[in-house]
Amino acid sequence: MKAPKAPDPYATSAAQTQSNQQTAAYNAALNRVSQYTPYGNLVYSQTGVDGSGAPNYRADVSLTPATQHQLDTQQAQDSAIADLGLGLTGQIGDQINQPMPDTAESARAASDAYYNKQKAYLDPQWATTQDNTDSKLANQGIIQGSEAWNRAQDALGRQKTFAYDQAQNGAVLQGQNAQAAALANAITQRNLPVNQLNALRSATQIQNPTFTNTPTSNSANTDVSGNIWNSYNAQVANSNNFMNGLFGLGGAALMASDRRLKTAIRRIGKTRIMGLPLYAFRYVWGGPVRVGVMAQDVLRVMPEAALKVKGRYVVNYGALS
Repeated sequence: MKAPKAPDPYATSAAQTQSNQQTAAYNAALNRVSQYTPYGNLVYSQTGVDGSGAPNYRADVSLTPATQHQLDTQQAQDSAIADLGLGLTGQIGDQINQPMPDTAESARAASDAYYNKQKAYLDPQWATTQDNTDSKLANQGIIQGSEAWNRAQDALGRQKTFAYDQAQNGAVLQGQNAQAAALANAITQRNLPVNQLNALRSATQIQNPTFTNTPTSNSANTDVSGNIWNSYNAQVANSNNFMNGLFGLGGAALMASDRRLKTAIRRIGKTRIMGLPLYAFRYVWGGPVRVGVMAQDVLRVMPEAALKVKGRYVVNYGALS
């Protein structure tokens, strides 16, 4: 029995590669599941094959008219918001480059207005109080320039000064409040385009329709290369078992003599006993040149000396002696 020829590694690798590609294409097709929803459809289709023979696919999404209108509206709104944002960005730059307004003038104006208002009220009031005080002192017989008269005038002067100081303090407070209000207003105006831009950027967006994730399924690759080599190893093992069987039946007296197991056969003579043809040959599995008979010749003259083992003949040389 001739030993099997080893598989071609390149052919084996090519077969494995082809099997892997076919499995990958099968898995790809298995997982391209089209989806149909109330909002639109996601449909897969094969468009051809590439240079390696792998199929090419495309995915097409089609929305319902209502969903498409919603998407178009959202995109138009996004474009308009983007344009407004660019304009506001320019305004922000202009505002930042402008110095803060001088609020001191606002403070002075508010302070002066308050004091003048208070003074317009106090002046006639204290003029009347002065006249009344002078009349009262005269009626009491207190002469102008006397000590009593001077004390009375000093007391009146202190009251008047206190009243006007209160008015002045109120004017200062009003100026401070006016300055703070002017500054706050200036800051508000400066931040207005920034706040508008932030409001635009944080506006609620319309959600585009989405499709569910298709559960994936995969088929494992077939181990073509492993199967080829396993088959070859099994054939080698069978060949070895057969040859071991031939030489394990009865020791050295039994020899594999089937013509089908020999090559390079040439006749070199005949045996002394029974005159059987004698040949030089090699076994098909290799090895040195050997000399012996052919089992088919022995079958014709002494069938009992030729045994059939696993479909091939062996010769009992002990029976021929």
